[in-house]
Amino acid sequence: MTAVADVPDDTTAIALVAEVMGGIEPTGEYVLDLLRAGKPVVSANKQLVARRGAELFEAASIGGVQLRFEASVCAAIPVIKVLREALVVTNVHRVLGIVNGTTNFILTEMERGSTYDEALAEAQSRGFAEADPTDDVSGADAAAKMAILATVAFGSRVTLGDVDYEGIQGLAADDIDGMGRVYFPDAVLVSPKGTRPIKATLEGWGRDMVAAKSRGDRATVEFRFSRRQDDSTTAFEAGIFKYAVIARSGASTPKFYPFEELLVKTDGKWRVLMERQFDLVTEDAWDKLAR
Repeated sequence: MTAVADVPDDTTAIALVAEVMGGIEPTGEYVLDLLRAGKPVVSANKQLVARRGAELFEAASIGGVQLRFEASVCAAIPVIKVLREALVVTNVHRVLGIVNGTTNFILTEMERGSTYDEALAEAQSRGFAEADPTDDVSGADAAAKMAILATVAFGSRVTLGDVDYEGIQGLAADDIDGMGRVYFPDAVLVSPKGTRPIKATLEGWGRDMVAAKSRGDRATVEFRFSRRQDDSTTAFEAGIFKYAVIARSGASTPKFYPFEELLVKTDGKWRVLMERQFDLVTEDAWDKLAR
């Protein structure tokens, strides 16, 4: 193995370079110089590829060599190869997936009852999380991977700066409870506006949240329950949910929707079969449920 500082001016004896330094600098400059000198480079450095991909690809083109970065996303799963080769004649419109194992483990443990700190400590003890887990829990790791995937899948130049992301550091048990709400695919919503699939409503919320984030705002959904009755297989819940768009200034105009739900237990998990919403109520009704 040759240290970078010891690489001679005459690099004709070097056939291939494996970059294992990590980080952005000085790694980036070394890799650029090697590519321009006609030396192919293999790297798993997702942050480098996501942040300086355009420069790296240009340098590889100038040097007439390849930059290979398969392991920068999903480790041993050849997703880059599939996108670049097997799907090269296919129009890819969307890329979805779980790309960070650390946060996936933490969220799973929190769903089982652990606090965020407990789940993170367990992930570190098992070797799933680094001693400094900042890139993972802040979302930067996943964002870098998605920038790389988008660059390959869509034939564009997507950098980390183009990706909106948010970490999980601030999550609490109540947030996980809200995420755990599962709906049957054919669940229906009955409201003063008529009957429609719940799926359509959830998709609408998703679009609203994305639009709010693109403006620099934040959209939130919060539930409070007034009563629940259940047996081993069915349950009835009633309460109010709050939908709010919070502007960067902190201003918010929340709406409060009373609701009733019928749930059915399958495979050990409660799923919503039908939801009924009523006319909007005031914030006073919402506040009463917190007392």
